[in-house]
Amino acid sequence: MKQSLVHFGAYNHWANRVLCDAVLSLREGLPERIVASSFPNLYGTLLHIWDAESGWWQTLEGHSTYVIPSEQFNPNLRELINGLLNQSALWERYAATASEEELNRRLACRHAAGGNYEATAADILLHVVNHSSYHRGQLINIMRQLGEAQVPNSDFSTWLLLQQD
Repeated sequence: MKQSLVHFGAYNHWANRVLCDAVLSLREGLPERIVASSFPNLYGTLLHIWDAESGWWQTLEGHSTYVIPSEQFNPNLRELINGLLNQSALWERYAATASEEELNRRLACRHAAGGNYEATAADILLHVVNHSSYHRGQLINIMRQLGEAQVPNSDFSTWLLLQQD
């Protein structure tokens, strides 16, 4: 299980980097262009991923109140991407260095829709990766809606293949 979590932490950081690089390469104004999606644009979707990864990190650290990036400041695209990638790097490092005991530690969690529950640190890490993957799929869909023919492949299997080189 530990090795899978190490892989997922590294994969999540890599996949976020791949998508962030793609967004940065777009023509000026496209990341903010409004489209039909769960979030209004690429910028908003990236900000949501950062908010979630940050919020779950604060849960892992036992914070009783959260500092959510989108509620604290209005970053430009570069600041947003730097914040998200720095957060993803923390998750990658945590997955690589956490002991089995740490990964099995039970934490108090609050569901966004309401209600409290407990989850292990490993469950939270898996949720973070899964949640970010879901929204990276939305980023690709938004890029296609914006007319981008070449969108990056951020699949876990692609990351695994790249590890073989």
